Amino acid sequence: MAGITFRDRKHQRSIDADFTLYERDQVGDVSTYQIGDVVGVCFADQHAKQKAIIKHCPVGFGFNYGDEGFIQVLCVVVQRHHSILWKSIGRFEEITGCGIVLEAKSGYWEDVLRWIIVDEKPEWVPSV
Repeated sequence: MAGITFRDRKHQRSIDADFTLYERDQVGDVSTYQIGDVVGVCFADQHAKQKAIIKHCPVGFGFNYGDEGFIQVLCVVVQRHHSILWKSIGRFEEITGCGIVLEAKSGYWEDVLRWIIVDEKPEWVPSV
């Protein structure tokens, strides 16, 4: 299993979204992701959100964008986890592979992440 979970920065609680990494239509491997690694979590087809972020992002936020509709949110690996199952005396078996917990690099990146994955619009983006 290649589970990916996001947590908020302030309370270190899970953001209500879990994901699985896939590589070529098969479950991928996050075992090479280490605590402290920066991961660019990319989202395609985010045209309206990208335009709003470009227009309203706070000064110094450093939002980089390329192709129209593409947003990359910078996150840090803050935790790795594994699950094992006791089979008998002296013997365990791995029941899931490595999973990771990601946290946005800043509060602004967390705002963008929450907007994309749980549809919580940032306060700095005005309602239209």
